[in-house]
Amino acid sequence: MKKRSFGKRNRQIDAFAVTPAKRGKLDEAGDVVHDALARGNDHYRVLNSLGLVCAQRNDRRQAGLDLKQALERKPSEPRVRTKLATALVCMDKHEEAVECGRKAEKLSPDG
Repeated sequence: MKKRSFGKRNRQIDAFAVTPAKRGKLDEAGDVVHDALARGNDHYRVLNSLGLVCAQRNDRRQAGLDLKQALERKPSEPRVRTKLATALVCMDKHEEAVECGRKAEKLSPDG
């Protein structure tokens, strides 16, 4: 039985969200991610993208929630942990941020 992969589609969603966000078009980036979520795509990359868009909008609380959901989907992904640690620092949750950062470091291939 062939395993179904959503990798390419999720990388595309990630790219379509990140590119407008980098150009400062946060509404456009958010629309891409919300559209994917509305279609039932709750892959960690989609939630990660939403977290990044929320962080850029200075909605740190929502960014933290989205990144935590992304982490629940893929707990072994160090990049999500690193981004979550950053969001936690911005929310003055320093102890939780340090713990999250340490876990990311342990999971990192360079760590």
